[in-house]
Amino acid sequence: MILGVDGGGTKTLAVVVDSAGRVVGTGRSGPSNYQVLGLDAAVRSLRSAVRAALSSVPQAERLSHAVFGLAGADFALDRSRLERALATMDELAGVPLAVRNDAEVALVGAVAGVRGVAVCAGTGAIAVGMDGLERVARADGWGYLLGDEGSGYWIGLEALRAVVRRHDGRARRGRALEQAVLGSLNVQDAPALLDWTYGRRASVNDIAALAPLVLAVAAQGDPEAARIVHQAGTQLSAATCAVVRKLGFSGEAFPLVALGGLFRSPQAAALEVPLRDGVRKAAPRGTWQIPLLPAEFGAVLLGAILDGRAPDEFADTLCCARAKSGPGPSGRA
Repeated sequence: MILGVDGGGTKTLAVVVDSAGRVVGTGRSGPSNYQVLGLDAAVRSLRSAVRAALSSVPQAERLSHAVFGLAGADFALDRSRLERALATMDELAGVPLAVRNDAEVALVGAVAGVRGVAVCAGTGAIAVGMDGLERVARADGWGYLLGDEGSGYWIGLEALRAVVRRHDGRARRGRALEQAVLGSLNVQDAPALLDWTYGRRASVNDIAALAPLVLAVAAQGDPEAARIVHQAGTQLSAATCAVVRKLGFSGEAFPLVALGGLFRSPQAAALEVPLRDGVRKAAPRGTWQIPLLPAEFGAVLLGAILDGRAPDEFADTLCCARAKSGPGPSGRA
């Protein structure tokens, strides 16, 4: 049996799968990004999800591997620190475990293998690619202060900046965007944004929550909103192309996937057009596809590969088993 965990900034999902690809246990808990919560709090959340997933598994059954895809596990130091902390859990005593970045396991699940490129855009943004277990490349994912261009936070912040520029007279376009943003935040005018932003200490999530509104206003024809969304797609394309170049994929055929909440928006097309146009120039043989498996099952598949199982064979097993049983804990088929 294999334990796969997807831990992010809002929730943690755990799943236990047997050798036939059947789900035998699931667990869910709160956020587990140790860069935000601290190591102890993150491990508590991870332990809660793991215990729930293992609660319905017979004690006689043993885990052959446990793989954790975790937000905040960005570099080797992060991964080793988390692996040491997780190894102290009684439930994982003696179990071989591996920690990877959450974007990596999301990619493995999405393409059902360890070769391809994913661009992930939600509150933050990152592009990641793999050409085997050891060859991994990434671009962005530097957080809201240093990077995450094209993310939900970036789009929301650009919208707020557009509102105050228009109020100053530094820009004229974007009246519909201004009205939509002020109405959404229930503030009277641009000066009132000072209190919302600084006085109430708007969080990263508060600002990122404006992104779907900006996408919707762009789809209705507001030129400033459309500019912001197009630029977001261009930024995501730049990160994706950087990964393509790092892996030497420019002239090769490989799968591409777009993951994250922004791409699930009904108005995501305006974001996807500049993204795909830019990537097509850098990788004309790359093929965009629909994600096959959610991230927690990507962690399971990675565990199977680390156990020496053929990725194609076990991926087919997982997909068939999920098709028969329905969506797993992520709720996405």
